[in-house]
Amino acid sequence: MNTTNNERFVIERSFDAPLAQVFAMWIQPDDLARWLPPAGFAMRFLRADLHQGGSTLFSMAGYGMTITARAEYEEIRSHDRIVYTQQFCDEHEQVMRHPMAPDWPATLRITVALREEAAGRTHVTLCTDVAGDATAEEIAAFVAGHASMAMGWSGSFAQLDAVLANA
Repeated sequence: MNTTNNERFVIERSFDAPLAQVFAMWIQPDDLARWLPPAGFAMRFLRADLHQGGSTLFSMAGYGMTITARAEYEEIRSHDRIVYTQQFCDEHEQVMRHPMAPDWPATLRITVALREEAAGRTHVTLCTDVAGDATAEEIAAFVAGHASMAMGWSGSFAQLDAVLANA
């Protein structure tokens, strides 16, 4: 079972930076590590092959825990679209459940659409769907997690704003 449009998570944000600069923040590992992790966490890439058909393996550590995940990049279209799947895993890339949500779906597909809103201003729309087979319980956990996802992405986007302002 996959998510429907009613179950999809969507968040939008505008940034005071040119399209090419915002796009680069999504595909340059050092930049991504500066803004993506939740506040209080540090992100480290164990592998960073950020191109269409490539993949990453990364960890985020903070508050006494370390979370490892991988992403596989299905589409990277300069400067307007990035599509990747993401899974929690161990350092050997064995898929694991979310460390704090045992019913969380194994695989999510994230679609990032970027467009120039005005000169020097970029609009980002991020959509997250459950990818692959998922149980009704996993879909329900994903939908119940939308508020937490909104809080997490809002925090990451605030950090992206700060990184862009200091670039």
